[in-house]
Amino acid sequence: MRSIDTAPDTTQEHEATACPLPAPLASRIPGLLSLAAMPAAILVNPFFFGLAGGLLAVICLLLSPPRRRRLGIAGLIGAAVAGSLGVMVLH
Repeated sequence: MRSIDTAPDTTQEHEATACPLPAPLASRIPGLLSLAAMPAAILVNPFFFGLAGGLLAVICLLLSPPRRRRLGIAGLIGAAVAGSLGVMVLH
């Protein structure tokens, strides 16, 4: 038998998560919280709520499976925009 015949098939793509969550929608909670922190970053305290929104968006990106990271990306961009708008509005 040749070694090419006994080699495992590596052409198939397998989506395997290192630590699957018990509830598939649990990765959306930090993303939604990061979006909820955007108005507070503009009106109350841009440094704290901008940083909190950014960290929650990164947590959402880390927990989300591939091809489902749009909410985390939106939260990360929103935290940066809301933090910079908050600095402009408050000062």
